Amino acid sequence: MVILKKWHLRLILTKETYSKILVWVNLFNIPHEYLNEEGLSHIASAVGKPIYAESLTESMKRISYARVCIEIDATYELLDSFDLFMGDNLGPNLGESVEILPPESSSNKKKKNKKKRTAKKGKDNSSQAKDWDMLDNYNNHDLGRIWIGWDPRILKITKIKEIDQIIHCHACILDSNDWFHISFVYGSNVDSSRRALWHSMCSIKHGTSWIVLVNFNVSRRVNESVGDFSRISLAMEEFNDCLLSYELDDLRFSGFLHTWCNMRSSGCISKKLDRVLVNKEWMAKYEHSEAIFLPSSISDHSPFLVKPGSQAF
Repeated sequence: MVILKKWHLRLILTKETYSKILVWVNLFNIPHEYLNEEGLSHIASAVGKPIYAESLTESMKRISYARVCIEIDATYELLDSFDLFMGDNLGPNLGESVEILPPESSSNKKKKNKKKRTAKKGKDNSSQAKDWDMLDNYNNHDLGRIWIGWDPRILKITKIKEIDQIIHCHACILDSNDWFHISFVYGSNVDSSRRALWHSMCSIKHGTSWIVLVNFNVSRRVNESVGDFSRISLAMEEFNDCLLSYELDDLRFSGFLHTWCNMRSSGCISKKLDRVLVNKEWMAKYEHSEAIFLPSSISDHSPFLVKPGSQAF
């Protein structure tokens, strides 16, 4: 640590001691819904007293990690990570691991270790979705990349099968007693790993209404990519072969074609990685259904709505 003082004629050099210091802390693996002032304040409070977030974090232009200036005790024993517990109402965030990487300096080169801390619970820590039911796939992936939440007064959802890239469910709309199969996908960004995803989709029997949605991490067509190579790749061929085999096609949609962007000012790449797929049984039952892809906000992916008829899910 370097301490600067303004020079004057009567300056006396003395050894300074400080009980509090300011450090920049990089917080990783924070769920996107908590990348806001209130959420970061609660999480950073496990480390010390949050002062302010850097501009990229505050404007949500970078979401891979959050960088926060925090006041800590000068005798603070630096951590590699800590377990985060913010109450039962926050569902998939329970037990989330958050890594801390404080800036290195001459006084910060102490031996690091791991401890458990609990973030302080704010007054308004409950969410509007506190009465919702939740599903995730933490049993098959350490990060639990698929989180499903629904209002049990409107929908009944039962899990059929899951792997690290997909959760297959049976769903029922309670007021109409309409039921269908719904699959939630977060495809691997490794081409060969997605073959397990394509194979898993064969578990859904033909002849029932089926909707498959979210992030496949691969495009179907050349015009669905800007700034990247303009040819059909083997991964795209395998994706299209899968859809042909299971008789799935894109649901009619409006809004943004390219649903993902790498957020770079130079070398920008945009692609359609997110889509809503349905079979002919779905279209026969919900012939007026459509998907609406909205502008992205805190995520590099576009959110979307699915309208089975006059109302959205």
